[in-house]
Amino acid sequence: MKETLYEKLLSLKHTGEYPFHMPGHKRNETDSLFDEIVQLDITEIEGFDNLHHAEGILKKEQEFAAELYGAEETFFLINGSTAGVLAAICATTDENQAIVISRNAHKSAYHALFLKNLTGCYVYPQSGEGVYGICGNIRPEDVAEQMDESGAKVVFVTSPTYEGILSDIARIAEEVHKRDGILIVDEAHGAHLGFHSYFPESAVLQGADIVVQSMHKTLPSLTQTALLHVCSDRVCRKQIAMWLGIFQTSSPSYVLMASMSRCLHMLKQQGNELFEVYAGRLQSFYNNVRKLQHLKVIHSTFVEEKFGTTFDPSKINICVHSLIDEEGNGYQGKELARELLDNYGLQMEMVSGNYVIAMTSINDTQEGFDRLEKALFEIDGRLCGEEDKSKDVLTQQMTDSAAMTIKAALGAKKKKETWMDCVGKISAEYIYLYPPGSPILTPGERISESIWQKIEHCKELGLSVQGPEDGSLHTLWVVEESEHLL
Repeated sequence: MKETLYEKLLSLKHTGEYPFHMPGHKRNETDSLFDEIVQLDITEIEGFDNLHHAEGILKKEQEFAAELYGAEETFFLINGSTAGVLAAICATTDENQAIVISRNAHKSAYHALFLKNLTGCYVYPQSGEGVYGICGNIRPEDVAEQMDESGAKVVFVTSPTYEGILSDIARIAEEVHKRDGILIVDEAHGAHLGFHSYFPESAVLQGADIVVQSMHKTLPSLTQTALLHVCSDRVCRKQIAMWLGIFQTSSPSYVLMASMSRCLHMLKQQGNELFEVYAGRLQSFYNNVRKLQHLKVIHSTFVEEKFGTTFDPSKINICVHSLIDEEGNGYQGKELARELLDNYGLQMEMVSGNYVIAMTSINDTQEGFDRLEKALFEIDGRLCGEEDKSKDVLTQQMTDSAAMTIKAALGAKKKKETWMDCVGKISAEYIYLYPPGSPILTPGERISESIWQKIEHCKELGLSVQGPEDGSLHTLWVVEESEHLL
């Protein structure tokens, strides 16, 4: 091995690359935490409490977090939002129940469906023409309709999305509670919400019963750090604690918890000042890039017009749909991301066919915003528009194609089919883009022509299609048809 992981990580400091991606600390050395990492790495010694039975300092830290966010009780997560999503769903459902779930949910939610053999009753994010393949919001009326049809008492919604689109959580909560249900919100990308008027309010204060947030995504905290907020008495705290004990390591990292503590107390002491500067930088950036001629940066007015909902401006979505470069070649998201990295040293968070995402936080510098703005204007000057007559399969709305539960499909007799012959078959594998990790296809779903085309298009674009045992997706495991269909 030429270079160890530790050495490779250290070398990032000298590349000059700017991190427009998570984690939110942006490798910005604002304190001595990283120099002290070895001194912080302890186990449950005398005086340092136990996360799974917190009675001392960790109990106080979690209570501090709850007060800061306005929750009734907050649990530290050191296995990321994934552990929180798994625990939230498992703690609020019984086996073989139905659950209403947004179809763009993270794969961890589908893993919870598998564990409890739940039937997913899907609500689909809004879509439409001219939205670059970006998923919109979940409508409250769709949630209400699915609850009435299925009898489900638990609802799981992702808000904000990876792209920063928010759903009306207050209205969704009203519909859920009207039917004596529990609302879980995956707010993994929204730990920063509510700390400044420039950003939307958090689901914690909008009626959700459980909210899961990834601190490391949008705040200066180490990777894997997250929070689970219990916001009502509809939730059994003992059940949450029990399932967290199952999904989280029994040796929680004090390094991770120390970074959470530093971040939370910094928000309390300096949050107003830090977010004021951050909001000002974002506002200036958005105002300036409105002058771009070909590239389009999504803004709150666009989201309001297209989806009728609110937008988190911390997510910079740079769209390239229907563009060609100076040599007459088609210009996709992967070309933009590659040019930003190779020519300008700007590493994006996520690449899609029609857009790339630059993820920002309070730790971003003015120099970072200036570099991105300058790069976009230089690239924009080398592009021109072209009418796109092709059908954009990425914007097509998915339809409910569930034939079996995920657990039934994974436990059924399977056979391997060539990918070309899979239309009409029931999948026994996940297929998803990573990031963001939301499945395009789940086990138990019948593979429609439109879904097949969508996945094939993602492959052609060179996007990171993951999930199948055959990573190249020449073949796929499918279910041998049986009597276990829904």
